[in-house]
Amino acid sequence: MSIPDSVWASIAARNASYPIPWNAFDLVSPWLGVYRLFLFADFDRKVPAAFNSSLSLAIDGSVCSLVPSFNAPRGRNANTLNGFIADVVKCGWGPDGGKRHNVSLAVHDAPLGSFMGLYFDGAGNVQL
Repeated sequence: MSIPDSVWASIAARNASYPIPWNAFDLVSPWLGVYRLFLFADFDRKVPAAFNSSLSLAIDGSVCSLVPSFNAPRGRNANTLNGFIADVVKCGWGPDGGKRHNVSLAVHDAPLGSFMGLYFDGAGNVQL
């Protein structure tokens, strides 16, 4: 996978035009913090949030943390679970001239047919 530098420029511009000092509680909501870019592991809604212990994401061989993503800042439960996200910037990915990276997701003990895909996602429109 690769991310063109134009995407990183767009994220930087969006962050500069929207300078809100988010706190840790705010940033649990994936749609806040416009400077972030996520890899989103989408699963059937029947997969529990604790399932993230059965997932392993690596970018160029370095393990990257996946956390549950909910569509509500409160009331986090099976009904509000979207899937699991990894902040690619925290994983060490940044502007690099569109270099190709090896991304791997190991899914252990997932119910058959529950994995829907791995996608880029952000707090706004990100065109790859």
